[in-house]
Amino acid sequence: MPLRIDVWAQTAGLGHVTRQIALMRALIQMRLTDTTHIAFFVDADVAVQQTVANAGMKFFVRPTQLEQAAQAMQRRWRARPPDLFVLDSVAYDRVPAVAALLEQKNIVSLAVIDDPLNRAVNADFVVNPLPTLTNAPPPLSAARAKKMTAPKYLLGKDFFILAPEFAEWHVHPRDFSERVTRAFAFFGGADGNNFTPIFFDVAQQLHDIEWTLLIGALYPHTQWALQEIRERKLPITPVFGIPSIGQIFSETDLALVAAGNTLVEAAAAGAPAIAFAQNEIQMENANYFAKTCQLPCLGLYNTFGANETISAIRRLSENRAARAELSRALKRQIDGRAAMRVAEALGAYCARQNGV
Repeated sequence: MPLRIDVWAQTAGLGHVTRQIALMRALIQMRLTDTTHIAFFVDADVAVQQTVANAGMKFFVRPTQLEQAAQAMQRRWRARPPDLFVLDSVAYDRVPAVAALLEQKNIVSLAVIDDPLNRAVNADFVVNPLPTLTNAPPPLSAARAKKMTAPKYLLGKDFFILAPEFAEWHVHPRDFSERVTRAFAFFGGADGNNFTPIFFDVAQQLHDIEWTLLIGALYPHTQWALQEIRERKLPITPVFGIPSIGQIFSETDLALVAAGNTLVEAAAAGAPAIAFAQNEIQMENANYFAKTCQLPCLGLYNTFGANETISAIRRLSENRAARAELSRALKRQIDGRAAMRVAEALGAYCARQNGV
């Protein structure tokens, strides 16, 4: 009997979409059934659609308005409901019409959120993977109208969903050069606060470091960026897709990253990283790793500039021992197995509920 999964992932950068692709791959690897049918419910953004298609998964374009999108999902389910429904968003579960999808009686539901306040969500499973919530007690949940069981909460760093490959790169041996001459930079799928111009000023002054810059699929100033690199003769190689970011992180001597999914990916692979936050939630991540691993944290995007970034890079790039210790500390925090942990919990529950 095939396992049917519907995934609704918010477009806010690509983080929600990519972590659900990672979770779906983990579920497929478990081989719960001979066949797993996965359908993503996405908005009209072509880059998001391409990301899902490149992962070999189907997608349906949803209405822009959330209530209408929820109604469209309900109509889809009348013909053939899924075994599992996944909602990955900042706060879509607070919209009543969307929240109702999580409470369907015969559909296992998973809500994935990023909430420092650890709010309650009426789903069968709730993943809130912010590292600051590690070992936090589950929140008190309101009564569930259609389901008798209380939600199961998976909280903190051990449930920060990454592609399954990161479990492999986590155990890859590391070595570090005496002084950094090559480094890697990525500021998220959209670089929402446009840190890229500051980075260009940094790279121009740090002319002894050759950078590989991954430009996100949703970044709106790509043509400008390519022109700047060319005309200013910056020591930057721009790339738009790489076979394995895990491999890049496992080999780089230094990474400059935004403190969302990318920072956690760097941690799993042991990349000595310098991070900044694109928003307050990312600031939670950055502060956690700064406290537990001595991660160099530049702060929130609007609180620092090129000079502070250059100073942080200089300090870390010239200290091989510090980079090696940071790598070990980051690996101790993130083992890259979160996708399999969540998949195993979901798989066991789905098997009990639906006989798959």
